[in-house]
Amino acid sequence: MNNMILVHLLIDICKVTGIAVDGVLKKNRLTEFVIARQLYCYYAKLQGIGLAEIGRIINRDHSTVLYSINNVK
Repeated sequence: MNNMILVHLLIDICKVTGIAVDGVLKKNRLTEFVIARQLYCYYAKLQGIGLAEIGRIINRDHSTVLYSINNVK
């Protein structure tokens, strides 16, 4: 169930930001990709998803996810 929420959320964030899904999942540090990734982490956490699970979807460590969430706040 959580995976479906995360996938749909990722697709929605990509539509809003105009970034391709593979751009969010890559190790790219360009600002537009970082912002999309940070928004994804923030909204996934609002859905009650754990940091490790969010990180697994975007190929990042849980500490990176936490950092992203704090940057959006």
